[in-house]
Formats: sequence, structure tokens, C-alpha cells
Amino acid sequence: MSAKMINCKSCGNEIASNAKTCPGCGAKNSKPIFKKWWFWLIIVLFIGGILGSSTDDNDTTVDGSKTVAADGNATSEQVNTETWKKSFYVDEFDELTDEWFVSREFTGTFSNSAATNSPLSGQLVIDSEKISIFLFKYYKNQVKNPYSFSQKYEISVRLENGSTSEFTSSMHSDGDRILVTGSSVETLKELLKNGGKIKFYICEADNSITNYLFEISSDNLKDIIG
Repeated sequence: MSAKMINCKSCGNEIASNAKTCPGCGAKNSKPIFKKWWFWLIIVLFIGGILGSSTDDNDTTVDGSKTVAADGNATSEQVNTETWKKSFYVDEFDELTDEWFVSREFTGTFSNSAATNSPLSGQLVIDSEKISIFLFKYYKNQVKNPYSFSQKYEISVRLENGSTSEFTSSMHSDGDRILVTGSSVETLKELLKNGGKIKFYICEADNSITNYLFEISSDNLKDIIG
């Protein structure tokens, strides 16, 4: 079978596809780069590297929300979504300290001027000085404070017996968590240690249209923090 005829890339004369050089001008008859085996090897390795990097960055929980760090200097242990978990902060040498925190994830809904009862996830973190609440709209968009001033929030907590307590909280400028501090910390801790299902309703102090609703089980919390 005669070889397929192609045009020389240099002079345009017809030459056999398997010819090493053009008999007319002497130019090399090289294969297109996409027909060379090493070209496809590079493509495969490149795609594999991108997919591997994407997997490492996509550190998600079972409900699709991003894993939340309890603090900048906290251990990286992942929170157990079925119960409260106690962990310890680390110091500047990355060594465990005696300072503990307990955490638990939750799901719920949020509403604002553009959404009603849309998916919400988050994490409640308790330590000896504060209670932090991290919120994620649609399981991935973290609620933050973009303003240059602290943003106030009102928190209503309802126990299974129907009793309701109110708390004032805030999110610092450029912050990524709602903070309960001061004397309210111990009061809220005592409510949480009662056990059972506890409902949280949180809204911006000056904008009740934006609100967050979730329920969390406080069972076994008392056994962990005393």
C-alpha cells in the first residue's frame, strides 16, 4: 500500500507521510505535537495534578459544608456531627495546652430579602471564655462581617419545655463568627447542659429580615464540660 501523501510544511510540495525529509527542500517531516506520545503523557500528568489539588482543597463535612476551625490556634481534629466533641487548643509551638473547647455541627435554614428558609449549616463552639457560632449559607457561603464596625445580633434560645431566653451577641469587624461573651456565656452554657433539643433563632439587631434558625441536641454536653 502506498504511503499517504501530504504537503510539506516548508515548501508545500507533496511528499509521502512517512518520509523523514522533503525531497524538494530537505525540511524535516515531523509529526504534529499532538500525535507524539510524550505530549499526551504531559496532558495526563497535568490533569491528574489539578484533580489531586482540587480534592485536597475540598475538605467538606458530611452535609457539604466546609470544616470550620474553632480558632486560629486550635487543633485540626474534625468535629463529630453526631455528638459534642472535646478538643484542646495548641500553643505557638503547636503543642497541646490545657485550654479546651467543645464543638458540634448543625444544619438549619436562613431567610433574608432574597431567600426564604434556604439551607444553612454551621458549628457551635464553646470554651471557658466564649461561645462562637459559625454560619454557612447554602452549606458553603460563610457569614462574615465586611463592615469596619462590630455587628450586633440577637439570639433567642428555646428549650424543649417551651421556655425562651434572649442573648445579645456580636461579630467583630472583618469577623467570621458570632460571639457570645461576658456573663451570658455561663448562662447559655447552663441552658445547653439541660439536655434535649434546643432551638436557636438569630437575627441581626438592626435587620430582623436576615435571620437564622437551627436546632441542636445538647445531650451529653454536661458530661463533657461538667
